[in-house]
Amino acid sequence: MYVFFVMRRRVLFGIALLVMILAGSIASADRDVRPSHAVVCVLVADKLKAAEIAAVLYCSRTTVYAVAQRFSKQKEKAFDDRTPRGPVPALDASACQRLEHLVEQEVPREHGFNRSRWTCAVLAAQLLKEQGVKVCTETVQRALHRLKLRWRRPRPVPPEKYPEEKKQRLLEILRLLVTMPGDEVAIFHDETEVHLNPKIGFAWMRQGHQKLLLTPGKNRKAVLSGGV
Repeated sequence: MYVFFVMRRRVLFGIALLVMILAGSIASADRDVRPSHAVVCVLVADKLKAAEIAAVLYCSRTTVYAVAQRFSKQKEKAFDDRTPRGPVPALDASACQRLEHLVEQEVPREHGFNRSRWTCAVLAAQLLKEQGVKVCTETVQRALHRLKLRWRRPRPVPPEKYPEEKKQRLLEILRLLVTMPGDEVAIFHDETEVHLNPKIGFAWMRQGHQKLLLTPGKNRKAVLSGGV
């Protein structure tokens, strides 16, 4: 019995491959066709059981029933490709594009939020204010993952330095030391800083790229100084 079942399954698999190849010829330049749907309909017309068809095509019996019912109502249109079944995403393409632009090009402070980075809650509030779309934070999180954005820690970078101005200041100090009168004393003064920067939190960013977090020019810090 087991040998008969294996041989029958191999025969059915060969038929399915042959029909799939033939069904591929239905496709044209302006039409997307699902050859597997044609295979299901041929095997159903041959009075094969749904369980056998599902075993040969490696699909569920629900798919076999759905394709057969669709073919009985729409005929050859049942072979056309279509969007997958399931709920429609709450955020459309325009909302996802706006999310991507907010995360990569803008900061929350530009829109009145007292925050330095975007969170799902802040993004949901911004979408509600701009487009009137009310979604929860989980919906925003799923949309960000579909956009290949990840929740990571940014890399802090200092502000741009001005080497020419620093060079001019050093030359001025050297000139003062060289031309200093004999009755005057030059004191060497140095200082060290104890930084009190807040801990950098996580933020949404493109997968494979670490976002840069521009630090302010004057952070909160304690300074120890002395002179000799």
